[in-house]
Amino acid sequence: MDRNLMAPDELQRIQALHSYGILDTPYENDFDDLTELASVICQTPVALISLVDEKRQWFKSNKGLEVRETDRAYSFCAHAILQPENIMVVEDARTDQRFKDNVLVTGKTNIVFYAGMPLIDSQGNALGTLCVIDHQQRQLNESQIKSLKILSKTVIEKLELRRQLATMSEEKETRKSNPVYSQHTYTAFNQSRLTQRAIEQMNDANALIIQNEQHLRLAVEAANLGTFMLNINTGHLETSAYCNDIFGLGENVCITITQLLDMLEEDRGRIQKALTESISSGRIFDEEFRIVNRADHKIRWIKVAGKVFHKETAKGNTFCGTVSDITEWKKIERKKGDFINLASHELKSPLTSIKAFTQLLQRKLKDCEDSNISHLIRRSESQVRRMENLVDGFLNFSKLDNGLLTLNKAPFDFKNFVSEIIADHYTLNKNNHNFELITDAETVLSADKNKIQLVITNLMENAIKYAPSGTPIQVRISSDHHEVKFEIIDQGPGIADQDALKIFDRFYRVQNADTKQIAGFGIGLYICKEIVELHQGNIGVESTLGIGSRFWFTLPK
Repeated sequence: MDRNLMAPDELQRIQALHSYGILDTPYENDFDDLTELASVICQTPVALISLVDEKRQWFKSNKGLEVRETDRAYSFCAHAILQPENIMVVEDARTDQRFKDNVLVTGKTNIVFYAGMPLIDSQGNALGTLCVIDHQQRQLNESQIKSLKILSKTVIEKLELRRQLATMSEEKETRKSNPVYSQHTYTAFNQSRLTQRAIEQMNDANALIIQNEQHLRLAVEAANLGTFMLNINTGHLETSAYCNDIFGLGENVCITITQLLDMLEEDRGRIQKALTESISSGRIFDEEFRIVNRADHKIRWIKVAGKVFHKETAKGNTFCGTVSDITEWKKIERKKGDFINLASHELKSPLTSIKAFTQLLQRKLKDCEDSNISHLIRRSESQVRRMENLVDGFLNFSKLDNGLLTLNKAPFDFKNFVSEIIADHYTLNKNNHNFELITDAETVLSADKNKIQLVITNLMENAIKYAPSGTPIQVRISSDHHEVKFEIIDQGPGIADQDALKIFDRFYRVQNADTKQIAGFGIGLYICKEIVELHQGNIGVESTLGIGSRFWFTLPK
């Protein structure tokens, strides 16, 4: 381990960490709730309570990460605790000299963004960090950083309370087992001193609990989050003041969860189903939907995140969560969609003219003996077609975003249809890939032909772009009584598991050395997914780094 990554007071810091008796203990809800809240506030898939000892970083809580510890040599947190007074933010680890070759960046863990707030105890020792991680480049705003600072204090308070309660328990057991304390000669004065000490310890513990609750409340308020707590058994609902503001409720208003979530009819079925599933399964509820504010009667977009906490008490189980008003963010998102729609329509007209001029020029010069001119015309036609596909993609994206994409289904021969698309791609195939079509039988499919062509074209163009020049690309068609399956298999660089999970998300692009030189907006596969799902089909990918990828989709007949 690099000695430069060790604090001057490293021995004291390690001793302090061990004094908490926290290392290698089981998961605890108190700490898991804090990483869950940090993840919600910072909108990251990963949040950790990371404690750095002599040789490793060990995670007391690890939301979104499968491993329980990693070697200290690869630890981001080991860097963060060197400056305990500041949060350490790495917006893109792939370009950071300290981390770009780190196995946690280049490997399966795929850390791109990291923000770690050091956990400083009352003696000034940096025990580790409360950190959030993402698999794509991003930033935190001031409210999120402020909340992370407050939550880090809450982690320390829970650690100190845990240690204090353990000390009290040990002292109690010592008194029970020590014969001195049971002798009649043990004076009332000494007993009084013990009682006084116990009272002081309890008072200190209660003060820590109160301080802990205050810090949690401050963290939530700093992130502009409302909170709610629903007793599932009784239906009793408690809401914070900011939560009431979001819904347009007055103070001290008694209301049921059904009344509170008085959403638009279009969202009701989806949200009620998700809420029921979350309560019954214990999984996280994380949904966006529209409500009508009861004060101004305006429609607002809200994001609700919560989970069920099971308690073996008379109070029963509770469903607790946070609420945020995302109306402004949705407005910005809509404006982006409107701009894309407008720009796409404006580009359509000149592209149509350029295409017509190119075709006219090709006919005029069909007998031209200059091969360079013929080649340039073909290249121009190819680029126009590429631009048309890009514009069509933006238009389809805009329609999807506004719920306007409709299907015009008709029966057609799927095998012949795919063969024609492959033939068209030979003219665009600059990298000399050999397409191999494997199919077992003629297949008649009822679908929107134009939109399925868009899906297949997108998958083929991706295979051409990413697979090495000259490698074969295999296309397979199979079917049974109920559905048709399309597969395209390449020998490209492959996709990491964490990227494969998000590859069909809107605007998501894999970021690595193989993709940096390839242009794109991250909407092609998103549109493919939406089109396939509009047909009641499924789409997916299986991939191995260094070997290649297999994209597939199924459609009902």
